[in-house]
Amino acid sequence: MEVLMSDLVKEMRIAMDEVIHDEVNDIITDDSDTEMKQAIEAAAQQILLQAPAQMILPKRVEVSLNESGKQDYDAIQTQFTDGHGCLTIPEDWLRLVELKLKSWQSTLTMLMEPGSKEAQMQASRWTRGTPQKPKGMITTSPTSGKRVLMYWTAGRYDANHAPVGAVYDHEVELFTYIPYQKLEDVYSTDTGHENEVTDQKIILSLTDECKKYLIYRAISIFLVSKKESDLAEKYNQLSQI
Repeated sequence: MEVLMSDLVKEMRIAMDEVIHDEVNDIITDDSDTEMKQAIEAAAQQILLQAPAQMILPKRVEVSLNESGKQDYDAIQTQFTDGHGCLTIPEDWLRLVELKLKSWQSTLTMLMEPGSKEAQMQASRWTRGTPQKPKGMITTSPTSGKRVLMYWTAGRYDANHAPVGAVYDHEVELFTYIPYQKLEDVYSTDTGHENEVTDQKIILSLTDECKKYLIYRAISIFLVSKKESDLAEKYNQLSQI
């Protein structure tokens, strides 16, 4: 979904006017556009984190292609001898959609919180994730300092097809995520003013259906900043996906 920020601000004003009528003039001032745009950015991140599968547009983690035309994750993957591993995540990473190793029987879609009891259980071979029920969490690599998705545990190679010296098959079959929202400048199309920024557009990995929820959530956040908690809650309810 790509939308001009000016259009979203306009639709926020219309939506507020439909519900609060005369009160809106006391809430919206001449400098409200900036505050409303800030509310849109905050709302965008919340909606991206909460949107269900049918409303998101996952992005594949891309590195380089191997000789067969598939993504080659070797450059961002570390494999450990006990079968767990990690993958460096993109800088714009917000949320995991799917991680599937070729050797897994199921797909990883939910991550553990670092420091949680579940995360601590990964230290034991008896309680850690398995190819049937893999586990993962976002952490920082002690060697590279980069954020990584640590996963447990890769499945074993078939004894007759294992590469020399290899036990666990870490080949990545699918790795998708939702990136943070992105703002891009929009430039004038008038001759002689091509370098003039006239607007901004927000880019979200969401279906167009989510636009109304984004507007309502942004209004709620904006009204909270104006200490209009009752009105804010009304719009927050409308923004629930």
